[in-house]
Amino acid sequence: MSKSIMVAFASLYAVLFFAEPATAQRVAFKDVRIRFNTNDRKQVESSASLIFDDTSRKVLVESGQKPIQINYGDVAQVIFDWRLRIHRRGAAKEIGLGTLVDVYRKSGGRGSESIGRTIDDRLAATEINELTNRVMMIQTNTPGSMSPFVIDMGIDDANAVIAKAKQIFGKNIYIPDVQIGYEIDKKSLPAAKTKHAVTIGKDHPEPQVRPDKALIVVACPKANIPGSFAWQMKLHANDSVIAVNKPGTYSFAYVDPGEYLLASQAGFAGGNVNGFKMKLEAGSDYYFLQNITVENRTVLSGNPKPIVLLEIGGASFSEWKQKP
Repeated sequence: MSKSIMVAFASLYAVLFFAEPATAQRVAFKDVRIRFNTNDRKQVESSASLIFDDTSRKVLVESGQKPIQINYGDVAQVIFDWRLRIHRRGAAKEIGLGTLVDVYRKSGGRGSESIGRTIDDRLAATEINELTNRVMMIQTNTPGSMSPFVIDMGIDDANAVIAKAKQIFGKNIYIPDVQIGYEIDKKSLPAAKTKHAVTIGKDHPEPQVRPDKALIVVACPKANIPGSFAWQMKLHANDSVIAVNKPGTYSFAYVDPGEYLLASQAGFAGGNVNGFKMKLEAGSDYYFLQNITVENRTVLSGNPKPIVLLEIGGASFSEWKQKP
């Protein structure tokens, strides 16, 4: 083989194996928001830009509050969650319900049964007209290396972000289905009239799975509504109240395995009840949010564990007891 041919092959090899791919690019989404917890358990939200830089192979979040850089190769999973727009009384009002999703299983799987109702029925029952926003959480291969955060984006940006994330991370993308409650007649709950005292705990206990029980973890995100800090949100499991939260608190409970009606009750005059039925298994854990709408209603949602833990990281523990 002549020297000129060898040089030509070497040049071709360099082009094929060392050059940047033609598709490498820097894609930026500038109208997003980042939400995270501080070390003193306060939740912060601020404007940000989300950038996929194929040249450096990094995900970047440019924000004055919390700038972030994550190598593509360090990403273990990307969760895309929903936010909702709820239409009531003819007026469209947007609220962030956080994470309205199933509990890691499709229909027929663990905890995903909404007995007697389909997802469409539940959406109609709570008057939800359209899903408008997504939240994105990135989990890395080294848990604990950075504090968790979510990126909140409009649905138009979300479609493009999801497409780009799928191109980069493939099977490591998790897009759960929606699981939200339907309206329930308060009179059907035996414990609807019970009264409770709620105090803010100084400690922040972490729930642990038990092999003989089903673990229920529930948080009530803060509501930007005057006076809402005093509202109580009860969580019923069939005939009993198993948790009582205020906005900005969390609680957990252990129940026997079986079929349950889980219902969140807004514990003030005229408060509604919202929930669903599902089957709970021993040795399993289930995560929920007691969301508060702009019209002072509660909506119960099932959620991925990391999303609820983010809420808990900025919340206080609810110490509650039933009044005589």
